This record gives sequence, structure tokens and C-alpha cells, in this order.
Amino acid sequence: MYYKQELEHFHHVTRFENNEDLALKTIGHALLWGSSLLECYEETEGNFIEWSKEDESFEIVEGFRFARHRVIHQFIQAVHITDGVAFPLEFPTPFFEIQWVNRSQLPSNNKRHEHKRIGDCYEKALQGIPVRFTLDALNGFFKRASEI
Repeated sequence: MYYKQELEHFHHVTRFENNEDLALKTIGHALLWGSSLLECYEETEGNFIEWSKEDESFEIVEGFRFARHRVIHQFIQAVHITDGVAFPLEFPTPFFEIQWVNRSQLPSNNKRHEHKRIGDCYEKALQGIPVRFTLDALNGFFKRASEI
């Protein structure tokens, strides 16, 4: 519920206010709520991990999980603001995007959380793309997960 509220608030309000700090704050809230929701499913749904491997957003979720492990207390370190916009456009259109940073730009990590496979998912499915696309994919994923 809170994840969806933050996602909708970003998509329909803060993204269009031309206030990069406010947009980063909203993205940060959505990422943390998404992380909490993912952990909740992992801990309470017995077949969640196996089910998620078959989901269309599996690589995005795994990449998100990798980012979460690397920057959980400073999630905002995993994203940066860029000039310009990405398609599809929504009007009115802000002239910046918040994108995932390159894997090499993430803070160094405790080796126990360094998983090559999910790191590769991060590179393939998240790095360099607008965070709003990831949040949309996670929204669909969580909607499908609520039906298992």
C-alpha cells in the first residue's frame, strides 16, 4: 500500500514539480518501501522465491535486491539525476530523470552480500535506466505476488 502511494506520488506529483531534491526524496521512500515489501514476501510466503524465478520481472527484482544489499541504509547512493528525459514521455515532462548508477559506482560492499549473479542482473536490468521504470516493474511484480 505505502509503496504504491509513493510510486503514484512520484509519477503524478513530484516528478513534474521541477524540484530534483523532492523527486529524490520520493524515489528514496518508494525504494525503501519496495525493499520492505520484498523482504516481507520473502519471509512470509513459503514458495515466494521459487515463484519469483518464473516471473517476467525476475531480473529486475534480482537487480533491485543487489542494489538493496549494497546501499540499504543509503539507497539514494544507487541513483543519480541526469539531464533530459527517457521514453515513454508523460506530459508535462520534466527535463531530468533519476537513473540507476553503474554497478562500479555503487559503494563497496561487505563480501557476504557480493553475489555475482544478482550483480549481473543489476547491470542488465537496472544500471543506466530510469528508476521509474524499475518502480513500475516492481509494482506489477508485487501485484502478481499478492495473488500467490
